[in-house]
Amino acid sequence: MASWPVAWHAQRNIPSKYAYEVSSSGIQLDFPAEEGARVYLNYMSIGKTQQYPSVHITGNGLSSRDLQPEKLPGDFHVTRTINLGRAEQDRITLSITPIEVKELPFRLVGVASCPACEDMAKARS
Repeated sequence: MASWPVAWHAQRNIPSKYAYEVSSSGIQLDFPAEEGARVYLNYMSIGKTQQYPSVHITGNGLSSRDLQPEKLPGDFHVTRTINLGRAEQDRITLSITPIEVKELPFRLVGVASCPACEDMAKARS
């Protein structure tokens, strides 16, 4: 599985403890992916009062979507993972742009591409 690690921001002297905080201007990521691999995005979410903004996500060959971090019971931080679709090329350019302002910035934990995930899904069916 190829991934864009959380430590990426540390290599660029961007302060953050566990996740990359996406500013109001957004972020664009470019990373390798095997053609046909499923692409996943991992982000932070928090309890009943959602403190993270909704974002617009686009990527070459991936479906464009708006993501609203899920509200959860309790007041604790958890990571959530969504499937963004299948890579149609060997490089993915992913753009994440906040569409509202909230108490906290959108927190990106990771992005991964998984070529084996498609094989496993086919084997189960």
